[in-house]
Amino acid sequence: MKQKITKGKVIQNCLKVTAAIVVAGGVGFQFHEIQGLEKDLNTLKDNHANTVQELTQTTNYAKGLESELATITTENEKLSNKVEKLKEDNESLKKENSSLSDKNNKLKETEKELNKKLIEARERPRPVSTGNQSSSGNKVVNGVATAYTANCVGCTGTTASGKKVSDGMVAMASWVPLGTKVRITIPGYGTRVYTVEDRGGAIKGNKVDVFVESHSEAVNFGVREVKIEILD
Repeated sequence: MKQKITKGKVIQNCLKVTAAIVVAGGVGFQFHEIQGLEKDLNTLKDNHANTVQELTQTTNYAKGLESELATITTENEKLSNKVEKLKEDNESLKKENSSLSDKNNKLKETEKELNKKLIEARERPRPVSTGNQSSSGNKVVNGVATAYTANCVGCTGTTASGKKVSDGMVAMASWVPLGTKVRITIPGYGTRVYTVEDRGGAIKGNKVDVFVESHSEAVNFGVREVKIEILD
């Protein structure tokens, strides 16, 4: 038996179909929205993992820098201490150098005074004594002796006789001919035979100038009373 389709039923059925379509569309939209959210969430998780990894690396790098900084700070402190020590040593050396310079200046002044005394002693005139005779008949005179050397400023190494100065030579006044052998007794040096090979502007009278090897020895020799025996 055929049912009669009324206009009202048609409208009702249309409304049902429309509602079903709307519901289906809403469900589809929610499904796509959920998929998009899940994709965004996964992206955020990946980004978060990468951020955590980078943060860990940065933290480790920062710790390494802190360690290097601590080492550099320690080395810097050591260097600072060394610099301070070097400054102290430098000041100490400056004081020591100043002290040595003062001592050197004093030694120079002393040397000048000794040289002056030596020159004065050489230039001091001595009268010629009348002399005596030894048991062998040789002339014996009392005189004064000083010493000279070729190893000093202004000194020469050649004698008045033209010979090179050497041990055993003496300088005497012109009353004793060059080449003459003389026996001289010098307190502290003993008795020895010398050869007269040199002259000197300050060598007068019974003065004799004995050659020695060094300037210091000449200064230490000073002035000594001696006995001179003319041998030939």
